[in-house]
Amino acid sequence: MAIILQHINDGNEYIFLGIGLEGQKTSISSRMLGEFFAKDVPEKSILIAACDSFGRIVWLNMSDVIVVEVDGEKPAAILPETILTTPAIPLPEAVSTNPEEKINDVEEFSEDDEEWI
Repeated sequence: MAIILQHINDGNEYIFLGIGLEGQKTSISSRMLGEFFAKDVPEKSILIAACDSFGRIVWLNMSDVIVVEVDGEKPAAILPETILTTPAIPLPEAVSTNPEEKINDVEEFSEDDEEWI
């Protein structure tokens, strides 16, 4: 049997094949001699290997897919009832993308307040 994934954004379904790592390096130039002494910073991300209905292999970000079926059954039918707690990894809906919330979250001090020094 198979594990069926659904892409969150477009709704397309895929068959899960496995996972893999994607690695990239970003070069940060030094202050003194620029690119001569550039520092390489490795970046890794985990991707899911899946195939579509035509058999083409695609790589998907883990946060972009959900499992909709395992061996012909829905995950809710296999797993016990989920107890909702604070997630260890923030859910995409819980992450704020409003930049004004971050700006308004700054603590302000009055001019005569000496404690902030």
